[in-house]
Amino acid sequence: MVFAVPVVVLLVMLCVQAAVWYHAANIAQSAAARGAAAGAPRDAGIGTARAEAAQVVADNRATLVGSPVVAVDADEVSVTVTLGVPHIVPFFPDSVSRTLIEPRERFIPENER
Repeated sequence: MVFAVPVVVLLVMLCVQAAVWYHAANIAQSAAARGAAAGAPRDAGIGTARAEAAQVVADNRATLVGSPVVAVDADEVSVTVTLGVPHIVPFFPDSVSRTLIEPRERFIPENER
């Protein structure tokens, strides 16, 4: 029992830490996707994408590390969200980052289609 109980407790804590990390990764992915979708229309800008990503993080009560990084060019918008991960087991990563790239909306006149 002296050896089994600490091993079982460690395994349980590892499972809980992994679940917390995957949950944070899921929130980061969702925030990056919503931010990229908000920044994809022609009339949307960096501020729109950044605000939408930050809103998703705030709605899920997660902790942003910095602010969402948004890069917009003529063809695509890229949003990177980094979230902090609470620690239960000390050797897991402190943060999780997800990036999503989405094509920008383009207007093509009728006669050029």
